[in-house]
Amino acid sequence: MKLFASRILPVVAICMLLVLQAHADVPMLLNYQGNLTAPDGTPKNGTFTMDFSVYDAETVGNQLPAGSPWAETQSVQVVGGVFNVLLGSVTDIPADLFDGGPSDDKGPLRFLEVAVGGETLSPRRRIVSAAYAVQPGLAHGLPSDAIIIWEGQECPPGFGPLNYIGETMIRCKNNGGVAPDAKRVFVTSSDSVGQLNHDVQGEWTAHGIAAADLICQDLADAAGLNGSFLAWIADVASSPASRFVRHAGAYELVDGTRIADDWHDLVDGTLLAPIDRDESGVVLNPDTVWTGTTSTGDPRRNPSSVDNHCVNWSSTSLARYASSGWMGLTDHSWAHGPSIACDSAHRHYCFEQ
Repeated sequence: MKLFASRILPVVAICMLLVLQAHADVPMLLNYQGNLTAPDGTPKNGTFTMDFSVYDAETVGNQLPAGSPWAETQSVQVVGGVFNVLLGSVTDIPADLFDGGPSDDKGPLRFLEVAVGGETLSPRRRIVSAAYAVQPGLAHGLPSDAIIIWEGQECPPGFGPLNYIGETMIRCKNNGGVAPDAKRVFVTSSDSVGQLNHDVQGEWTAHGIAAADLICQDLADAAGLNGSFLAWIADVASSPASRFVRHAGAYELVDGTRIADDWHDLVDGTLLAPIDRDESGVVLNPDTVWTGTTSTGDPRRNPSSVDNHCVNWSSTSLARYASSGWMGLTDHSWAHGPSIACDSAHRHYCFEQ
């Protein structure tokens, strides 16, 4: 078996992730994520017995802490080769695990050894920045602008939220707790039939959801809205819930009107205000909008219909349908409205990422 692409803690703040769960007192829980494959690279599936221990060197070395080494065994579920464990949930991680011993400019030299079913895997994975992370005042020990992933929906003191990771994690930045900038939202000034194509000088450059994204981006660019915008639209394989950045700050129209406090507020079935302004801030009359989603951002699936997305946004047939939203409403119908024929033309919601 092979273990690869595992993550414990970051080497540096830039483009790296720290995954941990903190409490007011030590010991801590360290969130370890890894991939388990067969020798031929095939992802493993099933429940495996894994043994964890910490050493002061990548090979050989001494098990730590000296005199009373830490180790624990867990029964770990692996799905598609991916697993996630909270180290310390069986045996407390001692507070002195990162005290003394060899170190370099990144901190104490600590390496996690993993054994699966009695077979020790290699290489050991380094735990870095942990000497800072396991002490009270997390933000004080980490570099300025360090980014962490935190278990829960609120960041620890000294960190400002960036975006949510699934339903139970939040990405946070070491910035003194400053709230992130709002992400802008608009409804397009133009409309499209159910067959979505992006046209550049008479040439189609994209189709389906990719075309809707480019329509949003083109309109944003033309209006001087710097940033990356995606369309709130789904097909059978992709949706806002699966491809959007789950922003931990507010969503606002281009005039500053707040429609949601964060991603969770956005998808709870009620908006604070309707999405009724286009990319230039012009208020539009209530109209239907192509979505293909529920108000949670997931693809809308209707058992009585073969398709709710104009055959992945490739059809202009009167006999094909896609679900829509209503831009004048703030209940779930803003995104989850009636199904309409694919030969008609409607607008798109666009969200900054």
